[in-house]
This record gives sequence, structure tokens and C-alpha cells, in this order.
Amino acid sequence: MKKIMTMLAVISFVFVSGLTMQAGAEQGAKSKKPCEASHHDEKCATKPMHFYMDTHDKTKGTFPAGLTPEQFEVFYGAYKKAMFEEGVIPIRVHVAYEDGRAFCLSMAPDIESVKRAHEKLGLPYDSITEVFMATPGDTFFKAQP
Repeated sequence: MKKIMTMLAVISFVFVSGLTMQAGAEQGAKSKKPCEASHHDEKCATKPMHFYMDTHDKTKGTFPAGLTPEQFEVFYGAYKKAMFEEGVIPIRVHVAYEDGRAFCLSMAPDIESVKRAHEKLGLPYDSITEVFMATPGDTFFKAQP
């Protein structure tokens, strides 16, 4: 499972840079205080953001059986709104409709923000784990002593 989460994080790396800059620009354009609508208020602007991966699985009752792409599209709007209200930036959601599983990568000031966003939606989860980006440069090309 850790290998899968790491692979998803690496695949998402390229998208994160652009999305983070875009989200910051959009947030700045809407208000003078970043994360104004969140529970973090002023603190959000000064806290570093971390990556979190949360998982959902129909066999554990945390992913709705039979969910269709059309149903997910409708749900995603509410998901994104709840995330932004808690100062969380959704990066990517990987969904396996037939297997009934989802892996969601987000950026947040802390794990509690991600939990609150899920609670707002009544969305159960299996786990929420802080993950770190690992690029080939970080992993394979470290300076040799």
C-alpha cells in the first residue's frame, strides 16, 4: 500500500506545482487573507502545507458501492467546497469504480483540517496519512560523501 501511495504522489508531483500556484493566486484574488473562510484564519497563511493521502474502500464501508462517474462528478463539487472551507487543497482523486476504492491526495496545514472536511460531508475514510513527495532526484541522485 505504501508503494502505491508513493507512486501516486510521484505521478502527481508535476501537477502539484501548477495547481498550488494557481490555487494561491485564486485565493489571493478573492480576499486579502488567505484561508479566510477556514477555521485557521490568520494562522493558515503562516503554517506550512503538508501532503495527505486518504483512502476509501467499499469492503470497509468507506466507499459507496456502485458509485458511477456521473454520481462522483456531482459529489466532487461538495467535496471541493468542504475542503476549501477547511483550508485544504484537493490535488488529485484516483477512483477505481469497479473495485470500489479511492485514493485522495490533498495539501493541508494539518491532518485535523482533512478530517474536518470529511466530517462536513459525512464521508468516512479508512486512513489519512501524511505523505512526502519523492522524485528520482531525491531518491537516486543524493550527493555522495
